[in-house]
Amino acid sequence: TITQRSNCLKAEVTKTNRSWNTSTVQQRQFLVKQWTVLNIGECPWTTDFTIVHWNGTLFQPLPAVKNFHQPVEPGGFFIITFEFKAPEEIGQYQSRWMMRSPTGQFFGIGVSDTPLYIELNVKQAAEDDD
Repeated sequence: TITQRSNCLKAEVTKTNRSWNTSTVQQRQFLVKQWTVLNIGECPWTTDFTIVHWNGTLFQPLPAVKNFHQPVEPGGFFIITFEFKAPEEIGQYQSRWMMRSPTGQFFGIGVSDTPLYIELNVKQAAEDDD
């Protein structure tokens, strides 16, 4: 549950590595997703802050919780990188992620605390030429 957040827990995404949040991919395709997240709050974020799987599919081999890899001062940014494989089963998948402070407060992007997300449309993999 998201509660009223402090002025310390404010973030924006400045860019992603590709223009996709929704993508059509093949089964088991290896993917890399990156977000550049800007600290627009009034307090630094330490490496005790985490990115937490919020809901949807936890793509493999992603962990459910990932610590920030560096401190982030107000006005500073960091890059979140997820490397994973598309699921085996054909279909639509969503994975949503929130940031969490060391005191357990969840926060997302913008004034509405939107989760970071990945949406995949997994299609049949091309036949191997073996």
